[in-house]
Amino acid sequence: FVGHTRIGDNLYLIDNVAYPAPRPITNWTHTQTRPTFSPDGKHIAFYSNHEKSEQFDLYVMELDGIPKLLRSAVVMNSRGPAWLPDSSGLVVVADDDERFDPIFRIGLNGTSRLLDLGTIGNGDHAVATLSDKMTYLAIVAQGTSTSEVRDFKRLYIVPLP
Repeated sequence: FVGHTRIGDNLYLIDNVAYPAPRPITNWTHTQTRPTFSPDGKHIAFYSNHEKSEQFDLYVMELDGIPKLLRSAVVMNSRGPAWLPDSSGLVVVADDDERFDPIFRIGLNGTSRLLDLGTIGNGDHAVATLSDKMTYLAIVAQGTSTSEVRDFKRLYIVPLP
């Protein structure tokens, strides 16, 4: 959970709900927010602006590990970082105005792959595996790179490459 401290908002973990004793997992300035557990429960991903107060970055850590920067300058997702169903990585929107906020698939090892879906002005997103066993990405965007109309908050759903 996120708790407010004198230096900023930081993350805490409760290891045993029967005897809750919150354990701090960050102790940084500014804001650490929107933690999400990986589907396998082994990692936590979250956003932080402790390096640059005007920019949020994506961090990931093992439950007993040290937070590791996975990607700088990201667009925060309202539901928190979006994990791949197999816990191997995340889907993230880069905060990059020149390239209209592109979407990336990022592995836990830091490998990054651009997902060129043709959408621009990307924002909130979710990843889900449906009953057809396919994994999909739902993304809110301004439109496509080829569309003449670009009004924010159009929903696109595509199979996740």
